[in-house]
Amino acid sequence: SATLFGTPKLRMRKPQDGAERPKVQIQNREKITMFIGQMPYDTKVDDIVPWLKAIMQRHGCAHDIDAVRLAGSGNSNKKFKGFAFVDFKTRKAANTVKKFHGTLFRGRKVSVEDCRRKVYVDSKNDRSSSGLKKGSGFVKQLTGTDTVENLVKDICNTSDGVLALTDFDDQLKSFFSVLPKDVLSAALQSIKKQATKAPPARKAQYFMGITKKVSRQYWEKRAARRGE
Repeated sequence: SATLFGTPKLRMRKPQDGAERPKVQIQNREKITMFIGQMPYDTKVDDIVPWLKAIMQRHGCAHDIDAVRLAGSGNSNKKFKGFAFVDFKTRKAANTVKKFHGTLFRGRKVSVEDCRRKVYVDSKNDRSSSGLKKGSGFVKQLTGTDTVENLVKDICNTSDGVLALTDFDDQLKSFFSVLPKDVLSAALQSIKKQATKAPPARKAQYFMGITKKVSRQYWEKRAARRGE
């Protein structure tokens, strides 16, 4: 679900009889969507917005938040997955927040990145008009939970003891579920190759970084093929 922030209503004066109704030119608003991840699971929109505004206030763009969407929460009974998508009205606001990648939010270091996936960037109305399934969750699960679990088990079993199931926490596996299966498989293979470099106390975070890199490369190549 999305929480929207103050869009002023436009009031039109009713024309007198015989008068020509004035034409109103509506300009397309700029919208930049950012991915914010690795947040505590009990995070609410009311936690995110004041934090963002405090950051943006120093740069004169505190009112440039358009919407906040939490993955796996809202009107559903699903548990918040630890990441959200935030729409900003200006590129300046998005770039300002992006500089705070790796800073603390409620005691955890958060990830702030550009959101490149079109299905995440489009609004609900835009996605409905584009023929996407109506009523589906905004963050679409592309790989089933059972499939994620099986792929993780397989990569652990073939890692010669380098990887263990406990190296993959719930937040990481939740992120796995929003990736296409082939991308997830590629990410797991990359994790397997680089597993020995992972800090023992921060394996899940290290593997999350590898996964995001593989995912980003995939979507960039896909966009290039489509000429986006």
